[in-house]
Amino acid sequence: MRYDNCTIGAFSARPNRFIAQVEIEGRTETVHVKNTGRCKELLLPGREVALVKSSNPARKTQYDLVAVNKPNIGWINIDSQAPNQVVKEWLTGQEYDLIKPEHKYGQSRIDFYLEKGNEKILLEVKGCTLERLLVSSFSAPAASWAICKRVMGLLRLTSLLVMIPSA
Repeated sequence: MRYDNCTIGAFSARPNRFIAQVEIEGRTETVHVKNTGRCKELLLPGREVALVKSSNPARKTQYDLVAVNKPNIGWINIDSQAPNQVVKEWLTGQEYDLIKPEHKYGQSRIDFYLEKGNEKILLEVKGCTLERLLVSSFSAPAASWAICKRVMGLLRLTSLLVMIPSA
C-alpha cells in the first residue's frame, strides 16, 4: 500500500476525534484524522506526522493524517482503513479462488470471506496503534472485549482465521 501526495507536518492539537491541528510549512491546518481512537500516546504536540493531500478541492479539510513518527520506534500508521487494504493486497497475491471483502454474516459484516478449493474462511482484520515497551496492544479494554466477543460469536464456524498485525 502506498500513499500519494504525502507531506510532513508537526502535530499541534486534536480538538475532537475527527480533526487535528497540524503545522505545515509555517501555517496551521485543520486536518482529518483517519482514526477515531484516542491515540493520545502518539499524537503529542510537536510530533512529526504524515499527511495525504486530498484531490478534492471542495473538501472541508485538505489533508488526512495517516501516520505518526514516534521516537525510538519510527513511523506508526494510524489510518484505520490501512490494515484491511494491506491484507486485501496481500490476499490478491495468494491462490484464493474467491476473495470477498465486507462479507455479510448474520447481523454483522466480516472483513473477508475466502475460498480455496473446498476450504471456506472468514477473516477478521484488526489494527492496533498502542505500543508500550515495544509491544503492540489494543488501546482499551472495550476494544479487546469487542474483538473477543466477535471471535466467540464466530467459533461455531468450521474454519476461522484471525490475524492481528502489530504496529
